[in-house]
Amino acid sequence: MTMLNYSNGGVTLNFNLREPKKVNGTTNVYAVIKVQGKQIKVSINAKVNPWQWDSKKQVPKICKDMTEQDRANNMQINNVLNDVRMSFYSYLCSGEEITESGITETIKQHLNNSNDMANKNAVPPRRTITATKLLNESFTKRYGTKESPKVAAKSWYLYSRHLKYFLDYISLPNVYDSVNALTVKSIYNYREYLYENSNAREKVIAQECNTIILLINDIVANPNYQRFNLKPIKPYKKIDSIKNAEKKKREIPNEDIKAVNDLDLSNDETLSTYRDIFNMQLQSGVRFEDLNKLFSHDYKISVEDGQELQTIISQKETITAVIIVNDKIKEIQRKYENGLPFELKDKLYNKAIKQLFEMAGCTYYINFGSEKKGVKKQESKRFCDVVTNSWTRQTFLTDKVRKGWSFDNVTWLSGHANNQQVKAVYAQLTETDKAKQVIKELRKIENESKANETNTNANAVQLIEKGKEERNNELINECKDVLLYLGANYAEIRDINDIDTLLYKVNNEYVKAFEEIGINIKQIKDIYNSKANFEQKQFALKELVELYKEKYLTKE
Repeated sequence: MTMLNYSNGGVTLNFNLREPKKVNGTTNVYAVIKVQGKQIKVSINAKVNPWQWDSKKQVPKICKDMTEQDRANNMQINNVLNDVRMSFYSYLCSGEEITESGITETIKQHLNNSNDMANKNAVPPRRTITATKLLNESFTKRYGTKESPKVAAKSWYLYSRHLKYFLDYISLPNVYDSVNALTVKSIYNYREYLYENSNAREKVIAQECNTIILLINDIVANPNYQRFNLKPIKPYKKIDSIKNAEKKKREIPNEDIKAVNDLDLSNDETLSTYRDIFNMQLQSGVRFEDLNKLFSHDYKISVEDGQELQTIISQKETITAVIIVNDKIKEIQRKYENGLPFELKDKLYNKAIKQLFEMAGCTYYINFGSEKKGVKKQESKRFCDVVTNSWTRQTFLTDKVRKGWSFDNVTWLSGHANNQQVKAVYAQLTETDKAKQVIKELRKIENESKANETNTNANAVQLIEKGKEERNNELINECKDVLLYLGANYAEIRDINDIDTLLYKVNNEYVKAFEEIGINIKQIKDIYNSKANFEQKQFALKELVELYKEKYLTKE
């Protein structure tokens, strides 16, 4: 028996391949235990294809593009590796002296016990209902069937793919198709599985998991399935920033569009039709799923201020999108007044767009950033290999934003529910575009300011003149009122509109006359400025006159 000294050093466990560079076939995986430089190799009766081995993580890869047999084999190897790790750490924690034979026998014994248990449980226990059945029922209730979907056809296919991925996952060895697959732990394991075995971005993985979570929560809310004691699951937060945004949506250069339109497609009717569809989307800015409405006359026509408009109900947002009809749109609609010659499908349309740009010579390479699980990298691909119909809509939106259209107006044109996506378009404009737009807005403000200043000056002159005229009229009316209070005949002063003439009559013909008979003019002013009505003032004034007349005329 070889005794290993463990007191002065740590013990490590690794897994190696016997033939890591083997091209064809599989090779053995064995455990390597190292103690103070001494290695102990333990065969674990597992084989793997070297190209499927992740040497950094020391686990076999499990990818969607490999065969079912390879996936099942690699899942089984993962279980074996976990058993080895468990037995290794159990031995270290046992407190026994670490010996070569002791650690080897412990690992082998543990593997034998695990294999016996696996054989006993090779057939899952009998279940009254499967997760597949529950999820399929929930999916049909929420999204409908392929023949009669309750959502847009494109969305239905997306959600059905999400469901298929999860059902494939729970059909793997040791991931049983039971209600236990509808728990938080199961969804967490599924998410980790997607991280390890797919190239999908974090946002896509969150979306795939959230589709299943929604279906599970519908099952939880169904009173018929309360006996399973399932708990609702909180959806994963989606990544706010759009990964690969440059790759997903980018503006198509004008010279590339011209090159496509210059192609001679007289001998290819199908590609010529796709080019017309491309131009229709470029001119209208509608989504792919709404394009067919412009060819099938599924729109309303209106004319505002001489401009023809077509309005459709956006299939994705179920809100109105407004199309400004120009000569190009009219030309294409006249050409296909009886509809398109074939069914418009997303994949075929994108394939045709790529082919058109390749034929037009748009084979130059473009760079774009991507990010997966926090790791950023740069990629480079040919323009014609990555362009899609989404870029066509992006080009339309970018053109409108660049020309200074407001976010709200572009939102109405494009059929968005809000202007957040349009603001995201603005964020992708170049610095030159933004600078031009700022200068344009500055000039607009300056011109408005000058116009306002000119109008203000003109208005000020008008107000001054108007004020003089109004004040003059007020003085004329006031003088006439004073004369009436003083006893003048209205017929004599009615047609007099000269303020000087009226003031002369007040001061000379009446005030002076009152002063001559001893009536204090201040008393007259107090009566005139009082809050009494006209009749009261007239009565008070007459009493005053009579009083003074009686006083002074009696003396005389």
